[in-house]
Amino acid sequence: MKISFIKFIASCLLLLLSACNDDKKAEHSQHTGADTMTNKALPTVQLETLLKPTNQFVISSIPVTALKKDEVVTEIDAVGTIEYDTKMIGNISARINGRIENLYVRYRYQLIKKGQKIMDIYSPEMLTAQENLLFILKNDAGNASL
Repeated sequence: MKISFIKFIASCLLLLLSACNDDKKAEHSQHTGADTMTNKALPTVQLETLLKPTNQFVISSIPVTALKKDEVVTEIDAVGTIEYDTKMIGNISARINGRIENLYVRYRYQLIKKGQKIMDIYSPEMLTAQENLLFILKNDAGNASL
């Protein structure tokens, strides 16, 4: 009984070894066959072909895409607060006594352009100085200094 079992194991080992040797022979023949096939299948590339500009000729089977410039409208939802630039705030003080008759600026931080009328000022001192200037111009027309 023991002898037949040992013979059975030995025959299985012989079968496995012969199968492994057959696989190795098949792999070796596949590798050598594939190597000869790839050497035959590779195209010969000339130096002139490689020196051509890439936009004229490409040595590849990968499809080439061209870049294009396009504007994409994106909408961003954000939460935040909007504030004025406090560095741009300025005060202008009048150097005369008086009061503001008409104010043409409606709200704080309103955009004001150069030369735009901001307010009308009533000042008794300015009114007196204006009347004196008009009186001198009317009565002393030959005064060149005015």
